[in-house]
Amino acid sequence: MERPALQRLLSEVQAKRIDVIVVYKVDRLTRSLADFAKLVELFDAHGVSFVSVTQCSTHAQKCCNR
Repeated sequence: MERPALQRLLSEVQAKRIDVIVVYKVDRLTRSLADFAKLVELFDAHGVSFVSVTQCSTHAQKCCNR
């Protein structure tokens, strides 16, 4: 998770300036399952919703219920 843009995003999440993160596919955020789990944990801790437009997850249950 050494990508500068990702670090800026995480700083914004921690500062509570973001409440929803939308990606086209999960692999645009990270390709590592372990890193994804850490990110989801961080998002949950800061009240941030995560949505992948083309993929559903248990974290984005609303997507799956369409």
